[in-house]
Amino acid sequence: GVDEVGDGEVDVTKEGRRVFDITMQDLVAPMTRPCALALLMGNHTVTKEMLALDAAHTPRADLLEALQAIAPTALSDEERSARGVTARRFLSVLDSTSTTDTLGFRIDAAKTIVNGELNALPLPEGKTFDTLHAEDDVVDAFAAFFQRDASLASAFSGKVQALLAALGRSTFFQRHVLLRTTLLFVYDDASRSEFAELKMMNFGASYALPEGGESVVRHDVAWDGSKESDEDGYLQGVRELDRVLRQVCDKCAPPIA
Repeated sequence: GVDEVGDGEVDVTKEGRRVFDITMQDLVAPMTRPCALALLMGNHTVTKEMLALDAAHTPRADLLEALQAIAPTALSDEERSARGVTARRFLSVLDSTSTTDTLGFRIDAAKTIVNGELNALPLPEGKTFDTLHAEDDVVDAFAAFFQRDASLASAFSGKVQALLAALGRSTFFQRHVLLRTTLLFVYDDASRSEFAELKMMNFGASYALPEGGESVVRHDVAWDGSKESDEDGYLQGVRELDRVLRQVCDKCAPPIA
């Protein structure tokens, strides 16, 4: 993971190239009861490899089955007849039924303490992470993850604000597409004040812009759907996350006597 990107940059030049320091760690090793929530960031979720497969017209039966479970009314007669859908088609529906299109991020997985035991994050009846779309439900989900602990919600809200500031300083951020990356919230229920971490993870689909070019990634505009576009909407997602967490802090705040 990378903690607060930008602060870990090493401003040195080696053979004409900047060098960056990435710190690795086992997050949960020191924790007794780790609670974790993962966010898929940005509104660009389709990789170039997926686009290449789609161009070759490669429908997948497993994705048709998954789409049937998530949004059965979204399927066309042609897709049912073809007995499969492409990865891009599947992700476009998933992005629209979750908060990827509206907020620039979606909750991908989460566990917290429920009735004294580590368990899956409670969601409204009939909802899954793939279909958690309403902003109020997302605020409630975060509040449940933090166990409505106002100090914990405030601590993570502060970390997201620090991340925003760090991204604004980072030259690394300007030159890299953070495609399908994850923001991971982790805290130890047994020691909340000591172990609370926000990490950037899962860089397998990320890539750097070509060396020597003058273009940069703005990160604050949505992907236009073309294979030529490198925009990922990542910064939009972090800004919306900051706004949502401020609402979570208000929701978790104790009532005024």
